[in-house]
Amino acid sequence: LAIWRVAVAQNVEIRSNSSRSGRSHRPRIDQFVDVLARHHGVVTIGLLLAMVAAGWSMSRLNTSVRIETLFGRDSRILSDYRWLESHVAPLVPIEIVITFEDSSGLSLQQRLAEVRRIDSGLRACSSVSGSLSALTFLPTLPTCAPTSADEAVAMHRFAHLTLVQTEQQWAKMRLVSNTNSRQQWRIRGIVSALEQTDYGVLLSEIRQRLAAIASDGESSSTPHFAIEATGIMPLVHDVQRQLLVDLRSSFLLAFLTITIVMTVMQGSVGGGLVAMLPNIFPTLLIFGLLGWLEIPIDIGSVMSASIALGVAVDDTLHFLTTFQRSLASGASRRQAVRESYRHCGRAMWQSSLICGAGMAVFALSDFVPTARFAWMMVALFAAAIVGDLM
Repeated sequence: LAIWRVAVAQNVEIRSNSSRSGRSHRPRIDQFVDVLARHHGVVTIGLLLAMVAAGWSMSRLNTSVRIETLFGRDSRILSDYRWLESHVAPLVPIEIVITFEDSSGLSLQQRLAEVRRIDSGLRACSSVSGSLSALTFLPTLPTCAPTSADEAVAMHRFAHLTLVQTEQQWAKMRLVSNTNSRQQWRIRGIVSALEQTDYGVLLSEIRQRLAAIASDGESSSTPHFAIEATGIMPLVHDVQRQLLVDLRSSFLLAFLTITIVMTVMQGSVGGGLVAMLPNIFPTLLIFGLLGWLEIPIDIGSVMSASIALGVAVDDTLHFLTTFQRSLASGASRRQAVRESYRHCGRAMWQSSLICGAGMAVFALSDFVPTARFAWMMVALFAAAIVGDLM
């Protein structure tokens, strides 16, 4: 009996404390809801205008997978790059492949002349510091004038034999390749990895010059040959362009899929679309801010958009479910909102805090895309909780 009395007394005390605790928290929640209710028009219009402005700023987004955006300024790899480019040579290659068909009828000397013309055109491009090709290892041939016809024939044979032997050396050096009734010559241009070079503009300039050289060759009755720009620099440019395409396509696909689910859950198209507003708010806000500040996005940044959309949808669904249940039980809209705050508001910001803290540890990484992914996720979590609760 004594133990039972003690248990009852403790239970009454616990209930009393929890009741006082609830009364201490409820006024703050109620005050917040009342403020939102009184100024709901201003709040809604303000957040919608922020979304429109952020959406416009997203048109200024740029992508980058360049070496200087992957590591910190004081990292060892960037210091090594700077030393090599200062004391040796630039490090980013662009490969030019010239293809001659065997049916073209061009002699070895004529092909060398075309390669020399293309090499000169490549060197004339801005930001191209130099080139490496078969011309770099071309042997020095006699330049003195022959004194007789026999000497001229001998010098011609010697030059031809030297070039044939040199062509075999070029093949071993992977500068010339003979495959399937065609011969391909390789020219490697070099560009700085650390200078602020727009690879898209440079590639366009190189391709225009190569196209002009090819058309000049055709107009001068020279048989056709193909020129192609390839290598790591075009690859980096294509990756940067693909990142932006993937950001748009993945986010739109996730948005459409989740909108359909939310429409089914809400029982109406209008309800589903309105429910998606707080879900796209964090992505528009953060990525719009990146576009406005002209901060380039990378692989990690691209992945964060769809993740943030999924996290925001989770909180939105919890909040709306509690709201609809309260309405169904006869509560007014303001009472339903207040009940939603009491039931899941604290859990929403606590889960956002936990997820953000878990991601924040990666902000210490030396690999910039990982660190950027971490702080972007923290910012997206914060924006998502603002969008859901307001």
